[in-house]
Amino acid sequence: LFTASRDATIKRWQIGAGDGLGGAKLEMSFEGHVDWVNDVAVLEKENTLVSCSNDRTVRLWRANASKGRDGTDAGEVDDYGLISTLYEHSDYVMCVSAAREAKTFV
Repeated sequence: LFTASRDATIKRWQIGAGDGLGGAKLEMSFEGHVDWVNDVAVLEKENTLVSCSNDRTVRLWRANASKGRDGTDAGEVDDYGLISTLYEHSDYVMCVSAAREAKTFV
């Protein structure tokens, strides 16, 4: 499960683990946006997470990244999973959508 927040982060949760709400455990925080994160989508075949924000960017992340600024660390990844940042929008980016069978998102 991935969640997007006004705190400019994306969180990855493991469902059915831990003692938190609904048995979910925080696995990873993706940080890099500087304003509200409005939406996330997953390109499953590419194992890529796509996010959009009020900071006018779209960012691509490794969905299985293993280190975040919240201290979680399961490997040597030190860039918090960030693959790329797209800067082509001139205003807030409100939503993203991913095609199931393609390497495409809109």
